[in-house]
Amino acid sequence: MEHDEIIRLTNNDYQATITDEDGVFVLWWTDYVANEWSENYTSLATALIRLALLAECKDRDWDAGFNYVPADHEKIAGAFLAGNVA
Repeated sequence: MEHDEIIRLTNNDYQATITDEDGVFVLWWTDYVANEWSENYTSLATALIRLALLAECKDRDWDAGFNYVPADHEKIAGAFLAGNVA
């Protein structure tokens, strides 16, 4: 299986990567403590939107979290992209 790293975001609170694993875009992140999360997406744009939401949670000092599970995020992100790209 091929694992091409597309993006890496590193700061003091968390590290996140998006990799292309044979056409599946995997968003992975850790809080450097004991927690790791991983979500799979069918498009890079959808994974990047989720990463942007993670960055927003950090900007809010972790007083916010994701409103939607990955499957719902994929639908909402798809609608956002369809409405903003022509």
